[in-house]
Parts: sequence; structure tokens; C-alpha cells
Amino acid sequence: MAGLCGVKILLLWAGIIGLTKCQVSYVPDNAPTASATTSDTKGPSSLTSTEDYWLNNTVDNTTPVRRSTAPLLECNYTVKPIKFGLQIDITSSAVNPVPTSIMIHEEGKPQTAARSSAPHSNPSSSHEIKQLKPCTKYEFNVTLDDKDRPTPCERMTVNDPITDPISEHDIEDANCYFTVCYQSGWDISSLQTTPDMIPDLQCGNNTVCFKPGSDDICSNMTFTFTSCTNTSFQFNRNITRDFLDVKNIKQNAPKQFPVEFETKLPPNCNLSIDYTCHVIYSDYRKMVIESFKKGKNLSELEPFTYYKCIGHIKDKNHVNVYDTTEVKVRIDCDLKIDFTSISTTNTSSQLTWTTTSNRCKDVIQNHTSLSYRCGCGDSYKYAGDLGFKQPSGGTCNIPDLQPNMDYTCWVQPYYQYGQVGNLLSVQQKTEIGVPEDVHNLKLEVKDHNTIIVTCNHSQIFNGPERIFKAQLHDGGSSVERNDETCEFEFKNLKYSTNYTVKVTAVNSLFESNPITKHISTEYVDAGIGFHVFHILLTSGALLLVVHKIYDLRFRKSQE
Repeated sequence: MAGLCGVKILLLWAGIIGLTKCQVSYVPDNAPTASATTSDTKGPSSLTSTEDYWLNNTVDNTTPVRRSTAPLLECNYTVKPIKFGLQIDITSSAVNPVPTSIMIHEEGKPQTAARSSAPHSNPSSSHEIKQLKPCTKYEFNVTLDDKDRPTPCERMTVNDPITDPISEHDIEDANCYFTVCYQSGWDISSLQTTPDMIPDLQCGNNTVCFKPGSDDICSNMTFTFTSCTNTSFQFNRNITRDFLDVKNIKQNAPKQFPVEFETKLPPNCNLSIDYTCHVIYSDYRKMVIESFKKGKNLSELEPFTYYKCIGHIKDKNHVNVYDTTEVKVRIDCDLKIDFTSISTTNTSSQLTWTTTSNRCKDVIQNHTSLSYRCGCGDSYKYAGDLGFKQPSGGTCNIPDLQPNMDYTCWVQPYYQYGQVGNLLSVQQKTEIGVPEDVHNLKLEVKDHNTIIVTCNHSQIFNGPERIFKAQLHDGGSSVERNDETCEFEFKNLKYSTNYTVKVTAVNSLFESNPITKHISTEYVDAGIGFHVFHILLTSGALLLVVHKIYDLRFRKSQE
């Protein structure tokens, strides 16, 4: 029984092994054989072994999965020159269409550009690459972009391809604004030209252009191309007035009066230009609305005003053919004021000045709208009202000033009613004046023969030193007192005497008008007389007693 079981197990393993060998030995008709692995000497195009053809993956651990490993493709190409470029002919062993990548660059230059191409189909495909430079050697890199196995193609020719020379008929006129342009199926940007070409992308990448100068407009020009074979092609073009680009006309805005634009027009076109200007903004406020709307010619422009000006270009028949771009204009007169005379009194100042300007000589000579204001401190006057009214200068008198005072005196130019330019100032001190009079003078008698004097004052002495002076007169003699305050006392005066008191304010040079009053000292009254009589009587009696005593003693001495 045990021996029978062992025989069954042995037969089971033999069946499994035989089934496995049967599965592995199945090879499709197009599968490679081991005998082809090394017989081909072409390197990348040799075939792989049969064992590599199948992978040992299974599905659900029971069914093997088959994945194809395609053989390497054979690919080569040839290049030949055609008009405006090169043609690439590709042959390969590909069965199905394959995308093609062609990289091309000039010999010796690292820049590489990709050229898109149609899919390559077996057995061959042809691709044209144009817009190349004439007489130029190019290098290629061609690849079949099979996603599983990209295949580089081998060039069959020995030498690098060179494009054909260019001919005169390969260059044609092109229409572009304000420039002379030529186009070609060739890339002609590398050709030498006279005059020098400029790039102009607005006319296309395959176009080269020339910019006529102002002196070239309304004349004939010759454009020369020198090919790679040192052959020159010349093209003549009539440069009409239409080549004038008004945006490029140089308009130098005026900087002085009289107003003139420096505008350069093509000298060969017999053109002239007139300007019309409109007010944008003015520094002064006398402008009315109509003046902003109405156009002005250059001779009517005012200084210190913003304008926008447009030039009207006219032909020989005075017909307007173009308008220039807008130019903003403002002329600020560089007014320079210089004092020529400065004088003061104790109550006024006089300023005399002249005005000059480099940019506005016409304005200071002829524009009566230019005037001046002048003043000292808070006091100001119009120069036109107080002096001669001339744009080139003036004389101004400023009255009602205080004596012995420091002032900043100034002159300010005005155009219309707007302040313009810079103020010119000078420090001035008025002369010493007369002090203001005292007031409220009071006189008072004290102790019958003393006079007290007081007064009030504004303390405006109009000069240095501040003294009050009081004089007392009795008709024959006089007494004078000085003090910093108006308070005086005159003592020991005569009784019952008329006095005149005069008080003034005094500075270092001048004395105010005197203020005068009269007053009298008092009589001795009855009480005082009685006392005086009593004193005299008592004194007499005393003298009599003394005399009697002296006489009595004298007599006794005689006995």
C-alpha cells in the first residue's frame, strides 16, 4: 500500500514537469531565435535571445503574461540643397508611422532649433526645411521618436550640407509703414546691406527693413545687398512724403520769448509748419473761459501759462497734410530784480529797482501786464500806483511807517493778478522821529510853596533815550528837572507866586511839543500871622528882661 502511494506521487511530479516544458517550448512565428543573437554585426540593430522575448510573469499565479520587446530599428538619412533651404530624406526599417525629431544648427554655433515634421512612414519620408541662410553649412541631429526605443538616424553623406547661393530674384519688396522692407524665402538677415538694416517685427520675421532719414524723404534711395558669393544686388526706391512719421518729428519746445518751435522737417519736401496752442492752466486769474477754448498762434502766447500746442504741416500750396503730436509748453520768465536806490525817512521808505530776464526780454520791455507790489513789514503798496509803471522796473514809496523801527522792505513781481518770480527784500531802519506828546498833565500845590507835577505818555519816543523834561518858570527865573518817569516835585518856592510848568518827552535828537499849564503858590494865612506876632512879642519881652537884668548888674558894679 505504501509503495503504491509513492508511485502516484512520482507520476504527479512527472506530469507537472512535462506540462511546464510544453508551455516554455511554444514560440510564436515572429519570435527571435537564439541562433540570431550574435550573427549580425550592426551593433544596435542586432536581435535579442528567445529567453528575453518572454517575461515570467503570471496572472493569478497560473497564466503567464507575454510582453513584446521590439527589435531596434535601422534608420539613415540624406540631405540635399533646395531653393531657400535643405531637404532631408529618411529611410528606416519602421513598419508603423513614427514621429520624427530634427534638430538643426549652423556649423560652429551652439544654438539648436527644433524643427517639427510629419510622422515618418516606412520605407521613407521627405522633409523640407526652409528660411535658412544661403551659402551656409548646417549640422543635423535626426531621431525617430519611438516612445519605447528612440532611434538616432545616421547621415549617409560624408560632408555637412551647404545651402545654395541667393539670387537677385529671391529678394522681393515688402509693404511696411514708414520703412523700406524686403522679404525672401531665404533668411537674409545675415547679408551685408547699405544702408544698415533694422529689425522690424511688424513686417514679419523673414523681412528686413531700412529706416529712411529725414534727409532721404522726398528723394530716391538705393539699397544694396551683398550675397555670400560677394555679388551685389541693388534696389532703387522712391521715398515719398508718406514715409514721414509725425510721431518721430523732433519738436523742441520753446524756452523764451518771442515763442518759436525748433521743428526739423524733411528738407526735400517743401513743407512748412504753423502751430496752434490752447490754454491748459494759467497762474493768474484774469483768463476768461473763451480764452481757454480759442486757439492762439505763437505770437499771442503769454508767459507763466500752460499750453498744449499742435503743429500743422502744410505743403507748398498751404494745404494741411499732417498734424504733429501734442507738445506742452510753459515759459517761466527768469525775472531778476536788483535794487538801484534805497532811502528812508522817519515815516517812509523809497525803493527803486530794475528787472532783467534772459528768457523774456520781450516781456519786460513790452508786456504791461507785468507789474509789481512793494511794502515794508505789513504795509504794502502797488508799484504802479506809487511809482512809474514799467515792466523793466519801478519806484515805490511806502508811507505811514514808524520812526526808529526795523522793517523788511520788499518788491514782488506780478503778471496779471498772479504772483510770479521771486520776492526781493532788504532790511531797513527808519530815521529817528519826534516823540509823541505827553498828555493828562496835572499840577498840585503842596505845603503852600511846593508844586507836584505828573503826566501820562504813550511811551512812544521814536528814538533812543527815553526822558521826560519839566521846566518851572516864575517870570524871571526857571528851574528844569529831567526824569525817566513823568513825576516831578518843586520845593521851597515863593509864596503867592504865579508859576508856568512846561513838560516834554525827549529822545536823543528830538523833543516833543510842550504841554504847558499855570499854577500859583499860596499866601500865608491868619493863623500863621498870629503865631508869628506872638513869637515876635514874646521875643521882644524876653529881650527887655534880659536888658533890665544886664543894666541892674552894671549899676551894682559901679557902686
